[in-house]
Amino acid sequence: YSIRSFSTQSEKLFKDNQLIISVLIPIRNEADNILFLLNDLKTQSLDNQLFEIIVIDDHSDDLTCSIIENFINHNTLNI
Repeated sequence: YSIRSFSTQSEKLFKDNQLIISVLIPIRNEADNILFLLNDLKTQSLDNQLFEIIVIDDHSDDLTCSIIENFINHNTLNI
């Protein structure tokens, strides 16, 4: 397994005394599905500053990583 970091900033465990939630997403060749999941996370009701998304890639050889990187460049989620 390999862990690819899509974010260079380190997030605090707590923000304004509220626990930050970590959403772990293991992926491998999920180019057809990953954008649906990321958009659902973006539109859910919890404040985007109170959770982080950690994507764990298992050597995808499709466009999964490119799709995630493009999403990061156009959105404000903590990925």
